[in-house]
Amino acid sequence: MPSLIINLLTNSEGGFESKKIFKKFDKILRCDGNKNNSQPQDVDFENDPFLFSRAANCTFPGSAVFQLMKLHSETIERVNEYFHNITIKNAWLTDYNLRSVFKYL
Repeated sequence: MPSLIINLLTNSEGGFESKKIFKKFDKILRCDGNKNNSQPQDVDFENDPFLFSRAANCTFPGSAVFQLMKLHSETIERVNEYFHNITIKNAWLTDYNLRSVFKYL
């Protein structure tokens, strides 16, 4: 939903002007996190491609589903990091170890 709003606002404005777009974005999605600042903050699309950080405090219809998607994405990231740590970084559960263990079973 947030990325759709960004796309539609960009098309309706005829170009991407970050401050103007995100001011309307915050209003449409009822975002409370940026009301303290008079200027909307820029978004780093490289590190936040799904706008999880930007839309975390918004109360638009479907925000509960959006929060679940954020939680799901974070959980997958933590699982992948854990798997990387036990297989590559700490070399505990490598393919070699698995082959060696299953050879004797």
